Amino acid sequence: MFSILHQLLLGNVAYHKPHASVYSQQARRLNAVWNNTHHSDIGIERILRLMLLLSQYVLPGLHIRAFGHRIGLKANELLVEFFVLLKLAFPFYLLFYTHIKDGYMMLFIAYLLCDSLNYIVSVIFLDDVFPKTHSYRRTLILLFLNYLEVIISFAFFYRYAGLQDNSIHMSGIITAPLDHLYYSIMIATSIGFGDVIPASDLSKELSIIQAVLFLLFILFFFNFFNSRLENLKNKE
Repeated sequence: MFSILHQLLLGNVAYHKPHASVYSQQARRLNAVWNNTHHSDIGIERILRLMLLLSQYVLPGLHIRAFGHRIGLKANELLVEFFVLLKLAFPFYLLFYTHIKDGYMMLFIAYLLCDSLNYIVSVIFLDDVFPKTHSYRRTLILLFLNYLEVIISFAFFYRYAGLQDNSIHMSGIITAPLDHLYYSIMIATSIGFGDVIPASDLSKELSIIQAVLFLLFILFFFNFFNSRLENLKNKE
């Protein structure tokens, strides 16, 4: 049974374990960006790249990779994917099966969301210091799952806002979790039928933030896709 599960999840892919720890690799990336080793960045771009690397020390993703590195590179890959799925499932569970009014849980979901947003932006702006992925398709799947997390997390935020002051209306006051998920998807796809209207300042602020993140994600996605096409052309 174990061999079948191993073959199902890992196949026969060969992995070469790096000698340096995850934290040592992270320090080298910081040093490379600081000294312009791989890329001649200046100004805002340089500050953004440094902030992305520094902020990873206080986000869970780096420490998850460090823990998985001790187990083995194959386990590390699966652990990262499990963590991504967990970040997707947790706000979904809170949205549909709880009635949390505690602001601390909202902050915790926002903390996890920052980790996903950091990954999305790092794929574009730090591609020169991170090792090339062994699977472009895997990176694409992880990007998609991270954006699904953004949608579900904001649905939870809207539900939290609604539980506070009944702030979102759809032909009257709505409280059903599916309604909040529906509204979040409408924002995330820029459709906006107009049947759900944010009425409070908190709901409006959340809607603005999500709409801006949608535009940034589209920009980053096309940049990532275009880079992939350029790499394929260079190989040809």
